[in-house]
Amino acid sequence: MLLSRISILAQSAGDSGGLPISDYLTVLMVVAGVAIFVRWLYASRFGRDAFSGCPVRQTNMPVFLPIVMMALWLLLLLAGPGLAELVTVDMSDWQKQFGTFASTAAVEIILIVVVLVIVQKFFAGGLSGFGFQLKNIFPDLRAAVLILLAAWPFILVSLVIVLQIGRLLKGAGFELEQNEGLKVILDFDNLSLRILTISFAVVLTPFFEEFLFRGILQNSMRNIGAGRWQSIIIVSLIFSALHPLTHFSALMILSVCMGYAYEKSNSILRPIFVHLLFNGVTVAMSLLS
Repeated sequence: MLLSRISILAQSAGDSGGLPISDYLTVLMVVAGVAIFVRWLYASRFGRDAFSGCPVRQTNMPVFLPIVMMALWLLLLLAGPGLAELVTVDMSDWQKQFGTFASTAAVEIILIVVVLVIVQKFFAGGLSGFGFQLKNIFPDLRAAVLILLAAWPFILVSLVIVLQIGRLLKGAGFELEQNEGLKVILDFDNLSLRILTISFAVVLTPFFEEFLFRGILQNSMRNIGAGRWQSIIIVSLIFSALHPLTHFSALMILSVCMGYAYEKSNSILRPIFVHLLFNGVTVAMSLLS
């Protein structure tokens, strides 16, 4: 979601012809990520055994339900900021931003509750069958760190490629898009607005988006007969298309990793933690820069 700091690194790489040598943390993460990915290739026989021993989730969700959920989410997202703007029309800029993010957060909280109700009704085993088990927090968090590290080199390379193509097509002034939430965090120094925006981006959105995309959409695809990789790719295409265009390739990589994490572990917490860590790291690196 938030790719500003990685974009900065990608632009530096594009300018200098390679990764910035001075950024030791980035270099270390890339080396560790490549090593983890190579180890996964070996252990899974180049992906042929990627889903060996994976559990099967059972759900009888109606086919139309994911479509209704997506439509409701997009409708509320479109309506929420407009209503917030009407309420905050006479307020300062930071208060208007606060109202916009507060309304969006309220929408996501409501829809999280809706998803949990759906899960309890249509999944065999309820929340447990859905993969929401608090006993898995620490194993899933540890696995999420490794998954994010494995994805990191490919995310960075994809952004460098997008940057170079953009500069070839649109000139040297081309830059990767910046997420709206990160613009607010960097442009406004109001503490309450920053706390709200960071909490929204780093905590709330990963829970909501993983419940919706991995939990509802990916399970729905499996329910109508799509294979595991087919479901992961289709959902990842939708997920990436709903974000800024210049982030598409990077988010496609991240989303495939999160979809795989869910299928492999049968724990919705694992992709949530990958998403949360990714957003948290990029926000932290952007603020430090």
